[in-house]
Amino acid sequence: MDPLKIVVLGDVGGAGGYHLGDEAMAEALVEGLAARRPLEVTAVTGDAADTERRYGWGTVARIGFASGDGAAEAAERASRAERVLAGAEGDTNALAWDDPAWDVIHAVAAADLVVVSGAGNLNSAWPEHIAERAALGALAARFSKRLVVSGQMLGPTLTETDGVTLAGLVNGAALLSVRDRASRDLASELGAPRSRTSFLVDDAMFLAPTKSQVPLPESGYVLATFAAHSGDAPWETVSGGYATLLRTILRESQLSVLLLAHHGTDGEDPTGDYLVHRRLAEELDDPRVVELGPTTAREAMDLTRTAAAVVSSRYHPVVFATGTAVPVLGIGVDHYTQSKIRGALENVGLADYALGVGSLVHGDLTPVVRQLLDDGPQIRDHLRAVSEVRREELGRWWDLVIATAALPLGAEPGPAVSLSDVPELHADPAWAAEARGLADWSALISRHGENSRRASAEALRPVLADALHAADRERETLVLRDELRDVRLALDEARTEIEIANREGEHLMEAALEAAERRLVDAEAELDLARSEIAALHRSRAELDALMRTRSMRALRLPRRVYSRVRFVLRGARDV
Repeated sequence: MDPLKIVVLGDVGGAGGYHLGDEAMAEALVEGLAARRPLEVTAVTGDAADTERRYGWGTVARIGFASGDGAAEAAERASRAERVLAGAEGDTNALAWDDPAWDVIHAVAAADLVVVSGAGNLNSAWPEHIAERAALGALAARFSKRLVVSGQMLGPTLTETDGVTLAGLVNGAALLSVRDRASRDLASELGAPRSRTSFLVDDAMFLAPTKSQVPLPESGYVLATFAAHSGDAPWETVSGGYATLLRTILRESQLSVLLLAHHGTDGEDPTGDYLVHRRLAEELDDPRVVELGPTTAREAMDLTRTAAAVVSSRYHPVVFATGTAVPVLGIGVDHYTQSKIRGALENVGLADYALGVGSLVHGDLTPVVRQLLDDGPQIRDHLRAVSEVRREELGRWWDLVIATAALPLGAEPGPAVSLSDVPELHADPAWAAEARGLADWSALISRHGENSRRASAEALRPVLADALHAADRERETLVLRDELRDVRLALDEARTEIEIANREGEHLMEAALEAAERRLVDAEAELDLARSEIAALHRSRAELDALMRTRSMRALRLPRRVYSRVRFVLRGARDV
């Protein structure tokens, strides 16, 4: 069988050093397709030499679009897209003779299939990436080549202009796969047909590992990755939260902590994750905290599968953990990172383990860490069962891509693939309820305004305080409802005994109980109202005491006995 010629555009050869997660998605895509048919790969890359050395693929440079969210930059992107398409249509004067777009045009013209590899950059934070992918899609349409857009997160933030551009890309794709529910819904809003939109896990979830040469601690280890992006809170506060989290792990276990960078440069002047990890290691000053050097995606998969747990503010460490059945805690620092991490954990039934920045800054991390480590075997069993299902679904996606590439032009591809339902594994509500409240509030802040991710500590602090207060009220309400239920059960028992009392005693006790029950009717609606109703029960006790002093009650033995029982129940409610 002749090799299938594919052009792949992903975030390979990126600026600022090897980006482990982005490279993993392109590598996993090629791995998945090559297992089904021989391939001849041409990658659109930012660093041809690095990509050729790592993977042995053919390469062309990126077309290149202006970054920035200003009107001038947007106009420049639109103009360049028009000139690239004009060049593809035969206008030799549309582009300079040495413009890198010519190589992309020629590669697409010679390809059997054009593929946009998975990422989370189809977002208005990076309009240049939207423009680059839309231009590749337009070239595929110009040369009548099938376009596949694989493993994407769409949004969550899109300007009107970027939304129109993205709509053209997803509508032009013969196949589209997204990796979270929110992206599936946004794709539908942008006009992508559901019949061509698959909903799956991240493409790199089951990337085959390569044996790492890192010496591993005998006591076991937690694998940790923290990005330099602090999102909705000041960096000093977020980095302090990371240090607290790691101290908690070291205190609650005998495990070491291996710091595994996913992006940045190592050395005397580190950048990105390496810089964050260097400062954390210096602050913690513990021999069990170890910084790791540069690691490939496949080596990271190997280190992940033997870890006791993974904690990360980056997305792909979470994906790797779920694919290797390792307990994981994800921390989103803004709406964008929280959406990615929560989506990955929802896909495997572990949504409770997706924390927001509020939990990191204001929550008590001790019970979270204890459950993550203590419930490790249960979490692993859950993830193993889920992974069997998710691996099969992702395999059907690669089958669909290969089958679609072989179809004659004009033929409809097979049906889309979607995630099936899997069981949820819930965390202890004692901390999970607070975590959800804090995550929802921090996401709300992040969505407000163009500068939301630079919200000041002063603006953020009172909102997070409100979230904590709301979570406390929720827990108190649940406790009070249980206690009120017990009171009602006792009152019902007393009511049954009153029915056998004489008529005078029955009448007196019935009236008292009905008065007490009327005061409890709305107690479950709000905590404050519930407390006022408990106070009303105290008044009912006084009424019963007064009744007891009447001649009728002193003369009737059975009502006196029932009275004593009710009085005992009401005394129990006094301290609620």
